[in-house]
Amino acid sequence: MKADLDQLYFDRAHPIVPILNRSRYFSWASTTGQTTCGGYRTCLQKAMWTLAMAMSTQFESMRESLYQETRQMLEECEQSEHDMSNLHLEQLQAWILITHYEFLRSSYRRAWTSAGRVFRLVHLLRLHEVDSPDASLMQALRSSTDDNITTEERRRAFWTSYCLDRFVSLNNQLPLTLNEDTINVCLPASELDFQSGNPFKGCFLSESLMPGNYGSVSQLAECAQASTICGRALFHAKMSSIEQLLSGNVKDFWDQHDWIDDLLVTRAAGFSQNYSSSSIYADPLLLQTYVVWHATTLHLYKIMEPLVVHEQSAFRVLEYQKKAATAAREIASIARNYARPGFLKAHIFMPVAVFLAAEYLAAQQQPNSLSPMAEVQEQNLEVLSSELRNCIEALHTVSGVNYLAAHYLTLLQSPTDGMDMDLKST
Repeated sequence: MKADLDQLYFDRAHPIVPILNRSRYFSWASTTGQTTCGGYRTCLQKAMWTLAMAMSTQFESMRESLYQETRQMLEECEQSEHDMSNLHLEQLQAWILITHYEFLRSSYRRAWTSAGRVFRLVHLLRLHEVDSPDASLMQALRSSTDDNITTEERRRAFWTSYCLDRFVSLNNQLPLTLNEDTINVCLPASELDFQSGNPFKGCFLSESLMPGNYGSVSQLAECAQASTICGRALFHAKMSSIEQLLSGNVKDFWDQHDWIDDLLVTRAAGFSQNYSSSSIYADPLLLQTYVVWHATTLHLYKIMEPLVVHEQSAFRVLEYQKKAATAAREIASIARNYARPGFLKAHIFMPVAVFLAAEYLAAQQQPNSLSPMAEVQEQNLEVLSSELRNCIEALHTVSGVNYLAAHYLTLLQSPTDGMDMDLKST
């Protein structure tokens, strides 16, 4: 059974949370408990199996008890330590996996709290400075046993946490924890180089986003780039609300919006050139990256929609609505495939984008929306309803195995007739 769980983890969980080197894991798994960090390695192994169980119906009866055991073991290991310098990467890796499990199969509130623990452990381990040019700092971060694989595992633990920070903040608009400006971490290597232990040091995030730099990078790096632009949109929303409250000036809003949107358009175009649609659909991390592009477009529209009351901004809002409509339709199309039997292999945070699309599509059918104006007036309400049903049906279908889908399905409950009708029809 343990062998089956190991295989299940690397088949289904690892493509979504690619933080472990397979050969390194199997090399220490047989001796877990006999080394100084054996306690956290045992926790990590059980966290792997817990998430693997969550992505299969085969071990449903054992899943919750193993989760409770793993979480309790993690907390007991932490309670026994008081030295701030006694740090273990396995501790963070275990919490990353447990947090993903909780978003997938447990409480949203508990998962959110665990995510906060992940971000603080990232800071405590100073993973945001893995590739810092400061030689003395680098020496302090490294141990005598560090090698190419360990360094890459540190990078991947950071970037997975970084993307998690953006995913969980996309809808609730809470502040980000991992600041883009403090990052001294190279983008992660390709999966082949990582698993082979090949020496690799990629470029930094800021370099990868420079104009004209559209080369293919690893799947996790692609996701990090998309998450970065998404994070900038989240920060833009927070800052613009403050600026408009204080000054009422919309010029700064549009300058920032255009900067983010131009970057979004060019990076999304480069992504589409580097990957075929079949390769995107075959890889859950690439598909998640693809929907993050569209979800960011919807978020940018959501924060600019109130500006339609400004005479100088109304036309631009309505023009951007066309982009938002295209993004929502694309996510709705993906949602239709997402609800098919392969959903157990889909990314855990896919429901976030499906929710944003459903929210947009539902709003366009309401009398007080912008739908009677401009391009949306010409849209077929029947088509909008069909796309909305695709989103809602997808969330319904996967809600039994993905708590996030059930969470966002609840948020879609609305007193408006149109929304109630669509929920009841499914």
